[in-house]
Amino acid sequence: MEQDTAQRGHLKEIYGNIRLRLEEMARQGTITEYTCRTIFDLSRRIAESLCQKYDNIRKEIVSIMGGEILEYEAKTILNEGKKQGWILGRESGLAEGHKSGLAEGLSEGHKSGLAEGLSTGRMTTYLELVKEGILNIKDAARRIPMDEAEFLKLLDSKEPF
Repeated sequence: MEQDTAQRGHLKEIYGNIRLRLEEMARQGTITEYTCRTIFDLSRRIAESLCQKYDNIRKEIVSIMGGEILEYEAKTILNEGKKQGWILGRESGLAEGHKSGLAEGLSEGHKSGLAEGLSTGRMTTYLELVKEGILNIKDAARRIPMDEAEFLKLLDSKEPF
């Protein structure tokens, strides 16, 4: 076979067809680019092993299926994919966490502000009712609820709270 150009040509044609079909499958998405490159690499290794004694055949098959570069190219493709996946996953997680934290913070801030506003408004209302003589100090302090002494301090205070 080493000296028979017709047989070498037939073998070369077989390996060429294998390569074309694999590339087409990768292009269509039937297999991944990584799988395609790995099959190229394995085919090349098998051919090199089987054709150790036949230098011409080995060179032709290696030229069709690719040289040493494919071994590293497949690994590079896989590692690059992993890296991109990690980066995209991290960015997505950060964005989702930020969005969730922002929504939670707004909600908590709204609740807290509303509660504080209601409390302040209620206190102001009871102070006004006591000042106008509509409600006594004891009843106002009980309704807030607050100690009468504290309520008296607020009543005497000139500063708004």
